[in-house]
Amino acid sequence: MDGSGETRPLSLPVVRDKIVQQAVRDVTEPKFNPIFLDCSYAYRKGKGPQKVFKRLNHYLHIEKRRWVALGDFDRFFDTIDHDYLIRQITHVMDDPDIIRLIRMWLKTGFVNRRGDYLDIDAGVGQGSVISPLLSNIYVHSLDEYMIQKGYAYIRYSDNFIILSHSRKDVTGAFDDHRFFMSNVLRLTVNENPRPVCSLEDGFVFLGIYYKGRERTISINKLKKIKGKIRHITHRNREPAQLLEKLVRSLDGTRRYYGMLNPELQFIAVDEYLMQRLVSTLSCFVREGIYRNVRELIDYLLPLDFLSDTYNREKDTKLRELAGMAIKENIRVRESQEKSTPICSKIETGIKAADTAVHKRKKRYITEQALSSEVVVKTHGAFVGKKGNRLVVKNKGANIYTRQLEKVNNITIAARGITLSSDLIRECSKSDIPVVFMEANGPPYAMVYTPARTQAQIGLL
Repeated sequence: MDGSGETRPLSLPVVRDKIVQQAVRDVTEPKFNPIFLDCSYAYRKGKGPQKVFKRLNHYLHIEKRRWVALGDFDRFFDTIDHDYLIRQITHVMDDPDIIRLIRMWLKTGFVNRRGDYLDIDAGVGQGSVISPLLSNIYVHSLDEYMIQKGYAYIRYSDNFIILSHSRKDVTGAFDDHRFFMSNVLRLTVNENPRPVCSLEDGFVFLGIYYKGRERTISINKLKKIKGKIRHITHRNREPAQLLEKLVRSLDGTRRYYGMLNPELQFIAVDEYLMQRLVSTLSCFVREGIYRNVRELIDYLLPLDFLSDTYNREKDTKLRELAGMAIKENIRVRESQEKSTPICSKIETGIKAADTAVHKRKKRYITEQALSSEVVVKTHGAFVGKKGNRLVVKNKGANIYTRQLEKVNNITIAARGITLSSDLIRECSKSDIPVVFMEANGPPYAMVYTPARTQAQIGLL
């Protein structure tokens, strides 16, 4: 699921395909990297979001470009035109084997949840080793077009921003951008109610809010950071796994936004982290994984906070956190004890009695069912009647006998079994069904009592 709440199919190749894709990427990427322009910052060695922030600040404050147009491509990876992409690759690569492999990866379909195989007419599967490179190759012509027109243009994957000195100029650049996307790349821009704005109005690009000299983490991105912490602390109850994911997540956030030095926002995230960890650590104590403050502190040592303030006081904060977890565990235990009044013992006794009665009833019904149904599975057996008893014989010897009044059902579950007419007549008079079935199979016939006096055998 992407940030908009929509779901996207991911391409997750098998290990063999990953190895081959990496090999093709290793051969192809060095050919294209020198061709790619400086305005392209995603999926490239030596680039990345930090370089975007620096270039953007240069345009805003050194070149005084205060008007921007920004947006992102709608379903970018899903709508890439295969034929156009292959043509762009062949301009640089003339190896037919590489072209064949790339086209094969592009055209390989997928199996949906119902098991249907679906062909793919457009798009590059996200999650594959080579898809980031292919996406940059596809949009490279757009980068060339914008730079050749002299626009201050930055693209990071499917996110872009154009900067200029006036609303009129940046609006014209935005129109040129959309024209090329629509008519050449066959891409569209996601709906944005305010695609053109000024630095004084404020705007968000790659999760950062720009307004005047202000540079902070955007509100939506801050919510996502906290949401990730909530997800990790809620879903991962294995201590080592939880700590590993938490450290990795916080480290990524720190590296991405650290250059902004958003100390107050980092402090707010650290406070939220402390709140979430109190409950989680309390569970660990309750489960007996950790027993005291010292063990909890030792467990938390690999964890670094986001803010410099919390990290300077790390020992104190960890001790405070461990102490709160111990107190929370005591509070939960006392709350549970208080919520169990004396009368609950009586209720527990009543429930135990009801459970015992239910078990006895179930056992009786089971025994009755077993005792009242006669199943004959012995090939060559004879089933007849002697007096008021049902008799089963094999090779002349009695192997089973029971009073007919205690028999509710007779099942013949093998071939070659003989039934006496006296037994069939008695079963008809006493409404005892006789069912014929294959071993472990469905019934195929039964003796039933019709409206008239004589019994008949009916086929099912």
